[in-house]
Amino acid sequence: MMKYLCVFDLDNTLLSPDQTISRENIDAIQNLRDLDIGVSLATGRSPLMIGRYVEMLSLRLPIIACNGALLILPAGNERDMEDKSRSVQGNERGFSGNGRGFSGNYKILQENPIQSQIAESLLLYMLEQQADFLAYTGHMVYHSKGSCRVDNFNKYNQSVPS
Repeated sequence: MMKYLCVFDLDNTLLSPDQTISRENIDAIQNLRDLDIGVSLATGRSPLMIGRYVEMLSLRLPIIACNGALLILPAGNERDMEDKSRSVQGNERGFSGNGRGFSGNYKILQENPIQSQIAESLLLYMLEQQADFLAYTGHMVYHSKGSCRVDNFNKYNQSVPS
C-alpha cells in the first residue's frame, strides 16, 4: 500500500530545456516506484500537452493540470471511478492541429473552471486590447486570431510521435 506520493512539475523541473526527461530523472522515478512511492504531475499545461510524458512515465495516478483547474486520471488506471467523472476520448480533444498531445483516453475527475461571467469579461478585454492569448480546458484550446502562442502549441503537438 502506497504511503507517500511525489508530485512533480514539468517545465523547468522534471523537463530539461529541450523538453525531454533525462535518464537520471527517469531512473529516480523508477527508484521511487520501487520503494512503493506514488508518482504524479502538477502542471500548468493542459492534458493536450502532457500526454507523451504521462505515457513515458506510465503514470496511473490522478494528475493536476491546467494550473489546478483540472484533476485528470490517465487511461489504464485500475481503480473504480465515480459516476460523475467524464471520459474524454482521444478524438474529443477539439484542437485544430493533429491533437496528439494525449494519445490515450483520460477521465476528468474534477473541474474548477473560471466562472463564465469572469471568463467572458476577460475574453472581451483581451479582444479589445488585441492581446495574444491562449486559453484551454481539458479538451479544447481557444486562441486569438493569428496567435503566436498557438504556433508554439502546434509545434509541440507536431513533435509528439503518433
